[in-house]
Order: sequence, then C-alpha cells, then structure tokens
Amino acid sequence: MTLKIGETDYKTLLTSKFSNRKPYVPYDHKKIFSYIPGTVVKILAVKGETLDPGDAIAIIDAMK
Repeated sequence: MTLKIGETDYKTLLTSKFSNRKPYVPYDHKKIFSYIPGTVVKILAVKGETLDPGDAIAIIDAMK
C-alpha cells in the first residue's frame, strides 16, 4: 500500500490486525442499544407515536 503525505509517497505494510479490523459503519439513528444484557419484557411505544426525551419505550429485565 502506498500512503501519500504532501508530495512524498511512503510504502507501508498492512498487518493482520489492520486487515481483520471491524469496518466502519455509520451510526443508525433508527436502532436502539442497551448497555446491559437483558430480555425485552414489554414494548411501550407504538409505531408513529411522538416521544419526548426521557419517555419510556420498553421494559427490559436484567440481572441487576
């Protein structure tokens, strides 16, 4: 691989760590993530409903 900085070309070697890296995926605003593992018990929001910040949208059962 050749890396060009300014007018200078540099030859680089790709490591297996670079080759096996997880590709960048843009943030999807339609997905909801939980930082703790758990089970979705009940969905409180319905499609098309207008929500305000802080509104509950689901009940999740987790260990702690």
